[in-house]
Amino acid sequence: MNLKSQMRRNRKAELKLSAGGIVFFSKNGNFNFLILEKDKGNGKTEWLFPKGKIEKNESTSSAALREISEESGLPQNKLKIIKKIGQEKFFYKDKWDKGQLVYKIVEYFLVEYKGEQEPIPQKEEGFIKAIFLPADEVLNRLTFKNSKNLFKKALKELENEFKN
Repeated sequence: MNLKSQMRRNRKAELKLSAGGIVFFSKNGNFNFLILEKDKGNGKTEWLFPKGKIEKNESTSSAALREISEESGLPQNKLKIIKKIGQEKFFYKDKWDKGQLVYKIVEYFLVEYKGEQEPIPQKEEGFIKAIFLPADEVLNRLTFKNSKNLFKKALKELENEFKN
């Protein structure tokens, strides 16, 4: 039985809301994008965009900027939200909470980075790499299909945004 049918069946999934960003910078007309590699244990890693929990009384956009800064080491005052880009929605079992079924919704923003500092991964959260890469390399590395689809949408939005 998959996680979606489990939730429909027992309706005991916990809802968790998060925010994150697809961060880019432009140099000489070329775009590069921030991607993080996270250690999942057992020699496995996953590549993803920065994201995290929305704190009490925090806006979605503020949470996105805070999480990007925390997970990548990029200064928050050098990050600028361009626009809301979409959501990822997925189910998982929380390994820290006795396998509690979780339904997670992550709101993503397209975020421009206007700084010079290189990203530094947040090691205490399991991140082992934080790097800026061209779009084709990001698509090849992203672990999850939802993330790839969201990234393709962001690329189209970015193209439209900078065409004018």
